[in-house]
Amino acid sequence: MAQLFGLALDGILNHSVMPLRLATGIGLIVSVTTFLGTVVYFVGKILLGKPWPPGFTTLVVLILGSLSLNALFLGIIGEYLGRIYRQVKKRPLTIIENEINAVHTVPTGNAVETWK
Repeated sequence: MAQLFGLALDGILNHSVMPLRLATGIGLIVSVTTFLGTVVYFVGKILLGKPWPPGFTTLVVLILGSLSLNALFLGIIGEYLGRIYRQVKKRPLTIIENEINAVHTVPTGNAVETWK
């Protein structure tokens, strides 16, 4: 069972940049959540006069902000690496299972032969 799981994981990670895009998306979601949380803390402190514990807001904003930026930039770097990896592998964009009435050309010396 562990070998099948490893094979499935290899199939997903070797042929897809989706995990990298997932990291970028999570970073973006955490960034938006951090921004909204910062706004809520600011409104609560300034307008509503809520007594937050000293340092709590600063600590939460800094930790979530650094986490979101880290995940966002890691996803962007991973996106670049995934594109480079795809170019280096030189895999076809599509997999052709069957060709109907295809004409193939084969270079032979200076001439090009056409065969069916």
